[in-house]
Amino acid sequence: MRPVERRRGLFSSLGVGVVYPFFGAAWLLLAWTVAGLFQHPQASLLAFVFLTLAFLGLSTIVVFLLDRGHARAAEARERARAHQFDQVLKFRIMTEQARELSALLTPDGRFVYVSPSYRTVLGLAPEDLLQERFGDLLHPDDLARIGSWRPSRLTHYRLRDAGGGWRWMEGYCYEVRWQERLYVVGVARDVTELRRAQRAVIEYANQMRTLSRRLLAVQEDERRHIARELHDEVGQTLTASKIALNRLRRGLGPDAQGDAQDLELELDRVLEIVRTLSRELRPAILDDFGLQAALRRLAGRASEDDRGGLVLVCDPDPLPRAPSEIETVAYRVAQEAITNARRHAGAAAVRVRVWARNGELVLRVEDDGRGFDVEAARARAFAGDSFGVLGMEERVRFLGGRFLLTSRPGAGTVVEARLPVGAAVGSAGPGA
Repeated sequence: MRPVERRRGLFSSLGVGVVYPFFGAAWLLLAWTVAGLFQHPQASLLAFVFLTLAFLGLSTIVVFLLDRGHARAAEARERARAHQFDQVLKFRIMTEQARELSALLTPDGRFVYVSPSYRTVLGLAPEDLLQERFGDLLHPDDLARIGSWRPSRLTHYRLRDAGGGWRWMEGYCYEVRWQERLYVVGVARDVTELRRAQRAVIEYANQMRTLSRRLLAVQEDERRHIARELHDEVGQTLTASKIALNRLRRGLGPDAQGDAQDLELELDRVLEIVRTLSRELRPAILDDFGLQAALRRLAGRASEDDRGGLVLVCDPDPLPRAPSEIETVAYRVAQEAITNARRHAGAAAVRVRVWARNGELVLRVEDDGRGFDVEAARARAFAGDSFGVLGMEERVRFLGGRFLLTSRPGAGTVVEARLPVGAAVGSAGPGA
């Protein structure tokens, strides 16, 4: 009960038990005095009886009002008591059945209240913890890392359990005031198993990344092998066949010479196809002279197209050599982006910019084509319709790089790949 309510109750009790009898005696004395003013005995008696009855009626009304006031106060106290009991019951249900750790502590870290979940999660008796400090349970390394035993934001830390081991927690603290005193509320949940699962996922992802890099390396080696076979074996065989056919054509008659010439033209076409396949599978210039030379060759072939040329800008120029797998991925991204710009977007102009700076090799391909919906293209790629965009992105991410694709219908496309090459490669100056 609040102090004001206590004073009101005390006043009502005094009014009924002490003050009201004195008031009744004073009223009777007043009635006797008033009755004595009348000269006639019957008038005096009637006046006294009337005032006495008035006093009794007034007393009845006062008692009735006091009784109703006491009844309302009792009902209010009962409602407050029931509400308080309900709140306590809900609090107990939440704290005693929950798996989260809840505690009320003093500002210096001493436990005032500990939820039963400390016994469930850590195996520690709540009544025993009331003699300890929260900092005694906290791992020393985490205490030094957090800088305080009560982190104000969500933080991961370790708490000692009953067996002497350490359990990872995710929790935070906040300050409250109760009865003019400052306390700290600490809330945490056990994330030990979650962290183990996360580590397992990270290890699996690292294994998949390593395997994917290995697969890409094997793929490029196989491309290199097939390209050399096409160039050295098939190409040379077709060239020798063409020379032999040309020599044989001279000894043929006029009618057969026309057929031989047609066959020679077909050999030229097949030889050109073989050379193109060899270049697209694995350009030898990429291994021999590096990324810049390979991109210049790619730009030169694009410039032969009637639809327009391809502009290549490198910074610094000449571009320093990067690790082979970095140059391979950058070349494949540029190759795929240029092919998409010419074949699917109908671009008239394509600009390729390459720069090395701050330990990164950055490749950016911009075109003025019709553009496309990036999210829809990703959805089609995941559905198995087209793997061009997905392949570029995966190649870059397998090497720990960053891939950015920006486009919208009617606004062209920008493809950017940022590949880590180390501080030894690149220029400290501004990029292109």
